[in-house]
Amino acid sequence: MRLTQEAQLDDTGEAQNEGLGWQIDGQGRYWHNGQTAGFHSFLGFDPKTKRGVVILASTSTSLVDRLADSFYKLLQGVPPPPVVFPTADKLATFAGSYDLTGSKLVVSAAGNRLYIEGPGEPKHRLSPISDHEFILEALGALAVFQADGGKVARLVFVIGDHQMVAPRSE
Repeated sequence: MRLTQEAQLDDTGEAQNEGLGWQIDGQGRYWHNGQTAGFHSFLGFDPKTKRGVVILASTSTSLVDRLADSFYKLLQGVPPPPVVFPTADKLATFAGSYDLTGSKLVVSAAGNRLYIEGPGEPKHRLSPISDHEFILEALGALAVFQADGGKVARLVFVIGDHQMVAPRSE
């Protein structure tokens, strides 16, 4: 059992490591997750504070894992900061064309809503979870708008451990 909580990788220069059957995050907490057919789970514990987090969700999105950090903070008596959603003006800065490996994606803003369209696809709503991150339910993906020099430069889709980058094309 002790070996499961010992870092197994050589110093990679990264804050994370792996034990036997466990991931070890930058704060020294151990965690593991799983996903299948519309469900997602997360189990983690912090040996320093002797606190653990278990999340069972009836959704298959890996965004469930992001909740763990907020729950650890709550257990320490630190409420997470309130979520800031984008204003209509901020949404308008995301509108434009993006090139996803040769396919043109069009992002449009309509009031307080943001939509995305691709070739042969209907318009899908992007639901905000922060001021620059959105859930694309149709793909079970996270859509993250990234800026360079104060301007939106790319749209990054995160599906599980995979990322697809779509640079802005206009």
